[in-house]
Amino acid sequence: MLLIPGYEMTNDVKKFHLLGIDIKKYIDPDLSIEEIIGQIHQQGANAIACHPYQRGPDGDLHSKYLWKNHEKFA
Repeated sequence: MLLIPGYEMTNDVKKFHLLGIDIKKYIDPDLSIEEIIGQIHQQGANAIACHPYQRGPDGDLHSKYLWKNHEKFA
């Protein structure tokens, strides 16, 4: 079994879910998405958008922020 350290950060205000894969130290999920991605990359880790265009049971795009800004964060 291969275990890779990481966690999913969720922001219900801006509507994003972001994976930090192979992180070495804690990152505050209340930072801006730009700061979070910057800190992930500073650790030599990977930032991955989680289900950026998945609709919830209510039909809302629960992760719409990263989808709407995917070109900016590519």
